[in-house]
Amino acid sequence: AGRCDLTSHVDFEALIQIAKAAGCAVPTPTTQAAFLLELGLLERAGALGSGKNDHIQEQLRAAVERLAGADAMGNLFKVAAFGAPASLGNRWPGFRTADDEAAGQQ
Repeated sequence: AGRCDLTSHVDFEALIQIAKAAGCAVPTPTTQAAFLLELGLLERAGALGSGKNDHIQEQLRAAVERLAGADAMGNLFKVAAFGAPASLGNRWPGFRTADDEAAGQQ
């Protein structure tokens, strides 16, 4: 489990146009870092490392940095989602909403 790379080069612009033409709701694509942080990566890593020895805590820090670090996979990989227009209302976990963007939130 977890030993297979599913990385793919995706033309997000074309995929989004096709999804929208098909009537899908499409939140603004985001970086892997923003997606994982919005979903609680830091909180989860903290919970996993709580009470653990220094070695385990360092492994968790390194894994978080690898997944969400600006110089690692955090900015290199992007995340997109597609769904039925009313599937999640105006809130898609892990993605900024149009309201967030209009308010200039990070």
